[in-house]
Amino acid sequence: YRWFQNNGFPLRETSGQIVGWCVLMTDIDDRKHAEDALQKSEERWRAVFENSAIGVALTDLRGRFLVTNSAFHKMLGYTEAEMGALTFLELTHEDYRESNWQLVTELLEGKRRQFQIEKQYRRKDGSLVWVSNNVSLVPGTTSMPRFIMALSEDITQRNETQAALRMSQAEFPHVGR
Repeated sequence: YRWFQNNGFPLRETSGQIVGWCVLMTDIDDRKHAEDALQKSEERWRAVFENSAIGVALTDLRGRFLVTNSAFHKMLGYTEAEMGALTFLELTHEDYRESNWQLVTELLEGKRRQFQIEKQYRRKDGSLVWVSNNVSLVPGTTSMPRFIMALSEDITQRNETQAALRMSQAEFPHVGR
């Protein structure tokens, strides 16, 4: 079987009576298969995006959030609509803004393909969360401009555990050595 698009019009006598039909059949099988493959690819991407265990954020080149997944919302306490009104720098703790923007600038200038940064974000409730961000520039296409993708993992617990271990080692320097 193949997909065809049919367009037809009646053939009429001078009296107006239909005496036949003229049908133009266009083979659209390749197009239909390509559309089906594209739909399946989009469904896979959407499933990965929505079900990822880590936060995924896509921003424009100025850092404004375009779309974020549910793990990112949960980590920071904002809804997707609220995220759309913010930039990643507005959420980034002041101590990391300058260095983070410098890395983004190098990314946009082509000086690096990606970068990783550990920093703090400020949640909606004002508390801080440590994140490990893996950031890359996604090249544009004819129908889509370039954008920045950040994969964000909450590392707050890891950092707190490491800090407690350092304090314990400082308090008891000879234990276990």
